[in-house]
Amino acid sequence: MDLINANSENLKTIQDLVRKIGDDEIIQPLEILHGSSIGQHIRHILEFYVCLTNRKDNVCYDKRERNLMLETNRMAIDRTIDKLVEAMSENKTDTEINVLMSFDAEQANFTPFTSSYFRELAYCLEHTVHHSAIIKIALTEKFKHISVPNHFGVAYSTLRNRIEKVCAQ
Repeated sequence: MDLINANSENLKTIQDLVRKIGDDEIIQPLEILHGSSIGQHIRHILEFYVCLTNRKDNVCYDKRERNLMLETNRMAIDRTIDKLVEAMSENKTDTEINVLMSFDAEQANFTPFTSSYFRELAYCLEHTVHHSAIIKIALTEKFKHISVPNHFGVAYSTLRNRIEKVCAQ
């Protein structure tokens, strides 16, 4: 599987889960998530992709627009995922990107880094897997009636390692 397909498949898995989650469940603050909701984690994932796919010359994930519809409105999540998958399928060329990052909690002193579209897609994928693992914990603990795929929230290297262990036995 290539990078664009891996990103698309991960987003589609989130889309499938969102279609199973109720309106009240997606917005419910959960103790296991320290008071945040599943929707907030989904919004966080999607905003990184939106930031990257809407890029001009610079990408700054810190300055992304916080769109509350992406944490509370399942239809908005669904449409956004469709748009992101389409945008990724239309842009299969790696290009140079400047990424602005701040490592200061008190003030926004941004440092520019040279990156590329594909490198940032790889970052978004790893970021998605990480937050998907958090979402999976919440779903399996709080909403047991929602089936979650075994591979959801698991890194590709871990999945390969599990397959290799089974094949070796």
